[in-house]
Amino acid sequence: MLHLGGVSGSVAEAKMQSEKLISSGKALDKFRQMVELQGGDPRSIDDVTKLPQARQTMTLSSSSNGYVRRCNVSRSALRA
Repeated sequence: MLHLGGVSGSVAEAKMQSEKLISSGKALDKFRQMVELQGGDPRSIDDVTKLPQARQTMTLSSSSNGYVRRCNVSRSALRA
């Protein structure tokens, strides 16, 4: 995005700039600012318990390691 926005002269330069912004904490500060400007609570970035919580949750366990390939979240599947 830095390169496409004309902030850097090359993709490599943009990557270096991004790494500096992340390691210095400036990127996180900007993210906090963006969250606040959109009406969010910037404290939730550091404390996820401040995020809204779902009224209903379900814990699903797997008998083996791997990746989720499909997930059926229709209401009828949740009632089963």
